[in-house]
Order: sequence, then structure tokens, then C-alpha cells
Amino acid sequence: MNGSVLRVAVVLAAMVSGVWHAQAADQAADEAADAVQPDISWKFFAATDHYSSGLTATDHSGYAEGRVTVDFDIWRVAVGAWTHGQDHDPTMEILAGVSPTYGDWTFDASIARDYSPTDKYQNEWIVDANVTRSLTPELEANVGASYTVIDHDVDYADLYASLTYTFENGAAVTGSTDWEPNYVGNGDHYVESYVNASIPVSERFTLSGEFGYDWYSSHNPDPVSYFYWNAGVTVDVTEGLDLDLRYHGNSLTGSDCATQTSSDCGDRVMATLTYSGSTSLGK
Repeated sequence: MNGSVLRVAVVLAAMVSGVWHAQAADQAADEAADAVQPDISWKFFAATDHYSSGLTATDHSGYAEGRVTVDFDIWRVAVGAWTHGQDHDPTMEILAGVSPTYGDWTFDASIARDYSPTDKYQNEWIVDANVTRSLTPELEANVGASYTVIDHDVDYADLYASLTYTFENGAAVTGSTDWEPNYVGNGDHYVESYVNASIPVSERFTLSGEFGYDWYSSHNPDPVSYFYWNAGVTVDVTEGLDLDLRYHGNSLTGSDCATQTSSDCGDRVMATLTYSGSTSLGK
């Protein structure tokens, strides 16, 4: 009798042990799978123009850009490509970054390499570091700095900060400023300050706009300081596909425009088609 009980006890113990080990192995496998599941996101643009700080960068001709990002928990790797300038020189970028979060603080650091086979002045390294802090559920602040090392031109640093307030209805207002303390390597300062806002008016339509000012500490031989603005509507055409129609303008006159790198400072209406999406390889 005692031998039978002992044998049953041994069998039950073995079964319990086997089940426990199987569950532990499954849990470990699940945790391991969760830990290494990469998320992939992508975004592609096609536009009739490319505006930066209120000025066309493509002489009012087409522009295209694409980027794919792979996230591993706090780590990310991105590959991008776009057309640059009036000659549509292709430029490619490889970026690696990390974004750890501690409570209300999010830190981000990245290094990127840009390369153009047809425009050597686009070949550069970009190192960036910034921190984002949630001050309240609606208010978020960001400060950071970047340094760009250009293979065949003057290196430069950029300090930036922004403050974003998001309303309950999804509307948001952001104020930002960027400062380059040694613009084009001549010791002059360049500061860009701007405010942008977006308001969703329905499930498919969002109104947005921006007003900014580009300031140069010296106008000889630096460009003339000026105001710029834009306003437009973004339409959610279908899942992942958006169409943006936008008007751009600035305060530059004909003679002032000659001090800028842009060939034309006139107002313009442009269209941008964006396709974006994401997926997880663990699904």
C-alpha cells in the first residue's frame, strides 16, 4: 500500500513538474519573443513642390521622399531617400538611434549619415540629442542640440526647443525655435522661430497652418530676415493615404529674394500625397 502511494506520488510529482516546466518554457519563449519583436513603419511622400521656411527648395518642381524605420524596443534603425534641390539630386540616409523613457522624461540620441552620389555638399554626418518632458497631460516640452559635419563645407551646430499643447478635441499648438550660433561659419547668428497649429474638423479633414520668422544677425553678406506662413487642409483619403493642399507665402520682396538661395520667393499652392503605415513582425 505504501509502495503504491509512493509510486502514485512520484507520478503526480513528475506530472506537476512536467507541466510547470512546460509552462515556464512557454512563458520564457513568449517573453523572449516579446523582447525581440521588431516594429516596422514607413512613410512616403510625393509633392508638387518642396518648401522649407517659406521658400521653395526645388524651383517649384516635384519632390519625393521615403523612409522605413525598424524599432527594437528603445532602439531604432532607419533608411531614407529623397530628391534634393532644383536638380533633384538623390540623397540617401542611414540612421541609428535610441529613445529610453524614465517616467515623464524621454531621451533620444541618434547618428545619421547622408550621402548623395551627385552632390558632394550633401555628404554629411548628423549627431542629435534631445529630451522630451511631459509637464502636464496636455503640455509637452522638448529641448535638444545637433551637430552636422559636412564633408565639403562648413560644419555647424543647431540648438532647438519647442512647447506643444494638445487640446481634448485633438487640436494642437506648437511653438518652436532653432538657433545656429555660427551660421555658414562666419560667426553670425541665425534664429528661426515659428508657431504651428492643427485642428481636426472631422474624421477625415484637418486644418493646419504655420507662421514663422527667419532672423539673421548680419545682412551683409547674409540673407535678409523675413516672415513666412502657410495654411492648408489634410484629407484622409483612405487608410494610410493622405492628401495635403497648402498655400505658402513670405514677406520677401524681389530684391530681398536675391539674397536667398531660393530662385523664386513668390507665393504658391502645392499638393502632397503621403502614404504611411506600420506593422509588427511578431503578429
